Amino acid sequence: MSVQIRLNSWSGDDKQDAVARLSKMFKMPMDEASNAVKDVSGGSGWKFGKPLSDSQAQTAKSYLERLGFSVELISPQAAPAPVDDFPEQESVSPPPKEKKSFFSFLFKGKKGDKKKEAPGKSLFGVGGAKAEETETPAFQESAPAAPEAPAKKAPKSKDKAKSSPVAAVLLLVILAACAGLPYWFGMQARTLFDESLASISQHGMTAQMTSYEQGWLSSNAEFTLRGSGSPTMKAQSVITHGPFAYADWIQGDLNFKPFQAKIDSTLNVSTQGLGDVGKIPEIKVVTWAPLAGDWTADVSMPPTKKKLDKGVEVDWQGLSGSFHFPADLQALKGDLSFGPLAIKSKKDEIRLDNILYNQDIFTGQAGLNLGSGSMAINKISFSDSKAKGSVADVKLTGMSKEEGPNIASDFSFQTGKIDLGGENVYGPTVFNMTARNLDALALAQLGKLAESQTSGGKNASKMQEQALKIFAQITKKKPEFQVSRLSFQTPYGEVQGHVKMVLDGTKADISQNPFAVLTILDVDAWLLLPKIFVGSVVSESGLPGMSAKGKKSKPMSPKQIAQAINKLEANNVMVADGENYKITFTFKDGKPLLNGKPLDSKKLRLF
Repeated sequence: MSVQIRLNSWSGDDKQDAVARLSKMFKMPMDEASNAVKDVSGGSGWKFGKPLSDSQAQTAKSYLERLGFSVELISPQAAPAPVDDFPEQESVSPPPKEKKSFFSFLFKGKKGDKKKEAPGKSLFGVGGAKAEETETPAFQESAPAAPEAPAKKAPKSKDKAKSSPVAAVLLLVILAACAGLPYWFGMQARTLFDESLASISQHGMTAQMTSYEQGWLSSNAEFTLRGSGSPTMKAQSVITHGPFAYADWIQGDLNFKPFQAKIDSTLNVSTQGLGDVGKIPEIKVVTWAPLAGDWTADVSMPPTKKKLDKGVEVDWQGLSGSFHFPADLQALKGDLSFGPLAIKSKKDEIRLDNILYNQDIFTGQAGLNLGSGSMAINKISFSDSKAKGSVADVKLTGMSKEEGPNIASDFSFQTGKIDLGGENVYGPTVFNMTARNLDALALAQLGKLAESQTSGGKNASKMQEQALKIFAQITKKKPEFQVSRLSFQTPYGEVQGHVKMVLDGTKADISQNPFAVLTILDVDAWLLLPKIFVGSVVSESGLPGMSAKGKKSKPMSPKQIAQAINKLEANNVMVADGENYKITFTFKDGKPLLNGKPLDSKKLRLF
């Protein structure tokens, strides 16, 4: 008897996932699957046109109900024979009886065997979803009853002769199973590969498959990666099928750890639009998809040395790194280590030693990337025909986290010693900045708008209007930006500072009048400068009008320096504060105050 499947309603949580699974199951385009889910969600219902056998229909019904569909099995008016080409099932559903592998006869159980169901993580389930697994029927070999014979003990040699065929059959089954596993794992690897490219396309890049050739122990694939504002990359991949790396065994690497797939990829970066940079070395990525848990990817790029136009030479010692991530790319943790980079020209040279990049990010609310990241440079050296210098221990760190419906971020920039030659030694330097009360949903909308601008999807004036509306929405949460610490050590003492800025969008709607931003802006800042440092800055700046055209300014005498500083104090540019000079600035309700007095732009001349 044959029946047809009708979907009456849907009550799931993830419509996009339901569309993808329905498309895969019934071998239909994504747009048709989307329309089907839309019709079912709207109460119109949807019916699969081909009739199925009872067993196939029950299998599909069980799987679809787990996806949140209300399923009805109906008899067709003029039922043709059930289709042999049953819609494709995902790994979480029991396999159709009609689809058997070449070695299925080796795993066939007895007619009365039953299936057992147990909740748990599917061997190939993406994203850690729980699913039902079908237990393989166990072998129950039984020899036919022997005819009665005289009570006589059989010789041991004959017992061994009888058991030998059973052992041989069992050995054959085991060998056949081992031979068939790589091909079955290869089919799963193709699914994994397709899903990984789909995940990449959901995270700011476009991944497009150009070819895929499946083999027995391995498969070959080619695809392209494109990102907004970044060069195109073409990749060739060799996918080794699980459960073991047989090819590595032949080469002497006896790794017996089981896996789903091993993907060896070579990425070639297009230099189109990058100017005269020459050919960029290939990027090697080795990705391991385990039976369970996070994937790992080892990245490497060989050293390169080349000459560019105008006598510029580049010498780079390559990079290496490792990352860990789930199959859906909802998180990424790892680091990259860059070898020394030297860029030389006829007059100048700059060198960066030992760059280390680290990140631990995840996809948070509204699809924003949250977490932490950092970059550290051991030393930056630079020189020209007249001087040379260096900056040690450069480090940049950033962190973003959720605070209810808002996002909070921290940024830090630090350096060690800054050596400019002679007595000009500065550092360390510390700059810490925080941002609070950032509307997560509005930030996500602003990011999507920026992406559409890069792709040229909308005209500029309309995008500016939308951006202003989103910015007005952000100010409604009263976002706060603060330079919590500014410290710069000089040979004459420490320069310190602090800035706090708040945008209170409850005071005015800036989406109607952009200039109203001056009425919602509150600023409170101060800067502390050592007196001897101020004297050094004034001395180095020279005095206007004291040199003829084309001639070098005359050195300032101590008396002239004192006169210039007195004029700065008289014009309220700064005020004395012990061994320092202090500058304060506030801006509230559209009114600026410098050192507690209304700002007079005419007096803001240094000398």
